Amino acid sequence: MKTWTAVTLALSIAISSSLSERCFCQAFLLQKPMMTANRGTSRPSASHSQLFAATPDDSSSISILKGCKLTYFGIPGRGEAIRLALAIGGVEFEDHRVPFPAWGKVKPTTPWGAVPVLKLADGSQLAQARSVLRFVGRHTSLYPVEEPLLAQRVDELMDALEDLGATITNVGQGLPTKEEKE
Repeated sequence: MKTWTAVTLALSIAISSSLSERCFCQAFLLQKPMMTANRGTSRPSASHSQLFAATPDDSSSISILKGCKLTYFGIPGRGEAIRLALAIGGVEFEDHRVPFPAWGKVKPTTPWGAVPVLKLADGSQLAQARSVLRFVGRHTSLYPVEEPLLAQRVDELMDALEDLGATITNVGQGLPTKEEKE
């Protein structure tokens, strides 16, 4: 059951990452119990937070995230899946939301001139949204670390959804505007 739960959560986070601005998948994730497959039938199971919240056995893995700070804009975008993974994983973190006018000063302080950035308690800065999401997933038991093929499938879907998000975002670009038609 935990395998299907991990895959479903990863897929949900990937979908949220790609489409959260349009369909607000994160609200569904946090408010509804999850359905899991059970020999051809579906039944409600515990919520994500109940299934994946840090347990005493996970404390050494989750401790690397203790006191972390996520920096992103005040919109869902690429940072929302990371916010969700941290929250679902039971990690207390600082959610630093950069106002757009302040971005010019923040940009040079980031590893790749982009956000999101996850700063760990030791000062390490982790960048690139999907990489950070996988890192958080590994340390909160939300990513199937011990099943390489399953992990690859999760990564594959995350990449496909990234491509889909780019396609959706580009729809209509290059079409004449109202002013150009007149």
